[in-house]
Amino acid sequence: MNARKMFARAVAGAAMVLLTNCTWGASSADWFPVSVCLTMARPIPPFPCDNVAGLSLCLLSGEDCPVYGLQASCLSGCAESIYGVQTGAGYQCADDVYGIQIGGANVTTNLRGVQVGGLNAMRGYGLQVGAWNIVDETSCAVQIGVMNSHFWKMDVSQSSACSLQVGVINRADGGSRLQIGGLNLSDDGACFQIGVLNFHNGWITPVLGWSFK
Repeated sequence: MNARKMFARAVAGAAMVLLTNCTWGASSADWFPVSVCLTMARPIPPFPCDNVAGLSLCLLSGEDCPVYGLQASCLSGCAESIYGVQTGAGYQCADDVYGIQIGGANVTTNLRGVQVGGLNAMRGYGLQVGAWNIVDETSCAVQIGVMNSHFWKMDVSQSSACSLQVGVINRADGGSRLQIGGLNLSDDGACFQIGVLNFHNGWITPVLGWSFK
C-alpha cells in the first residue's frame, strides 16, 4: 500500500471517529466540537446541545452548558460558562464568562473579560462598552457608555468596588472611582470627578470634584 492510500485511509478514519463522537457522545469526557440547536431544549440532529469545545450555534436560543470556543445565536444565548466568545443579536447570559460577550443585552454573574452591547450587567472584573453599563458593589471595572452605574445591594461603605467611568452620566456608590463625564454622581468612598456637574455626598461642584474618604 503506497503512502497516499495510507494517508487517505487515516484521514477517513479520523473523520469517522470525529463524526461518531459528535453524534453519539462516544468521547470519554462527552465533549463535542459542534452543537446546533433551535432552542435550549431542542437540538438539531446529529448535533447535541451538550458540552461544547468548538462552535455552539443557536438558531433561536442557546443551551445551558459549558462552551469552550464560540457561541453564536440569532436571538438569545445562554450558557453555564463561556471560555471564549458569546455573541448574538439579543440577550446573552452566562454564569461565568472568561472572554467576550457581544450582544444587545449581556448579563453574567462572574466576568473576567469584556462586554460590548446596548445593556451590560456583570459582577467581576472587566471592561464594559455600551449604552448602559451596570456592575455590583464588589466589582472592579472600566465602564464606557452613555450611562454607567456601579452600585447595588450591600453596605456601600464596606464596598471593595473600584472603577473608571467614562460617560454622559456616571453613578457610583462606595469603593474608589474616577468619573469622567457630563454628570457625575457619587456617594461614599474615595472619588475623583471630572465633568460639567459633579455631585458627591451632597456637594455640587463644576469641572472637578473629589473625596478621599
